[in-house]
Amino acid sequence: MTLMLRNLAWVGFLTAVLSLPAAVAAPANHDNEQLMQWWSGEFDNFRQVAAQSGGVFAERKYAPHFRIHGVYQHVNVPLLGAHVMYAAEYKNGDPTTIHSARLQVIRVDDNAKAIRVSFVPLRDPKSFFANAETLESNLDKLKNLAEADIIRFKPGCDLLLHFDGTAFTGSMAAKACNRGPELYFEYAMSLSAKGYWFREQARRLDDNSVGWEQAPGSNFTNFEMRRALPASCIATLQPGRIGNASTPQQAKLQLHSEGGTGRLSFPGAPPLELEIHSDPASGYVLSLIDSATQLPTASSTGPGGAEPLKIDFEPFMSVSCQVG
Repeated sequence: MTLMLRNLAWVGFLTAVLSLPAAVAAPANHDNEQLMQWWSGEFDNFRQVAAQSGGVFAERKYAPHFRIHGVYQHVNVPLLGAHVMYAAEYKNGDPTTIHSARLQVIRVDDNAKAIRVSFVPLRDPKSFFANAETLESNLDKLKNLAEADIIRFKPGCDLLLHFDGTAFTGSMAAKACNRGPELYFEYAMSLSAKGYWFREQARRLDDNSVGWEQAPGSNFTNFEMRRALPASCIATLQPGRIGNASTPQQAKLQLHSEGGTGRLSFPGAPPLELEIHSDPASGYVLSLIDSATQLPTASSTGPGGAEPLKIDFEPFMSVSCQVG
């Protein structure tokens, strides 16, 4: 009888232990590397802006979400540690209109069981650009970064991210990022291999009402930035069609796949632009656009990858673009 009671007690103990909720596992160091790999490159919310404007070739409406193009890369900044990224974002297709220029310090936080991301803004962002058009960073200057070159926020403004195997998602801790006596900030994000979505606003401490919005009128919805792949394009103007050229003329453009646009300049030819964007139905759309009317004169679609996108704009021009 005593043995039976002991066995029943042991079974009860095991049942209780096994029924306890599983502890949240701390992120592994390789999650750091995965996060940095997915965040590296370029992202753009062209498709989101086109949708709110009424179509790809409709007049652009930059509200409630304005357009953001972001460039992100791993950089060597001894001042901030081993896992640092450079992030530069500009607004509405204009590289001179800087939305944000910052460093992102990434580390595993065992206590929080999360990956902690600290945003560290640069005090004079343009001094760290090697190329103002592409926002490429000056790596030599960043390597010698000093404390006087940056702005540090308090730890409550850090993002705490968790990885579920397909995406990193997370936000600031609730009411932890107070900036001044009246407001606290909220920032939430999701990053996958295909996109970077984020939203930001500030609420009043006294009544929790919204005091500031990154995208006014958006109801705290995300900026939907998709990965922008490089696109190498060649346009060929046939001889004798326009101007006095007796041999084919070529123009090469380096664009990106999320609304990347470049001007084609041939002597004597009408002003034209080339634009490429991703499309959920066809893969990618390549368009030849009349600069005066901003309307397409010819378009083609294709999946991208190994198969180039082509436009044969008879009788005077052909265009080919390789995406990725």
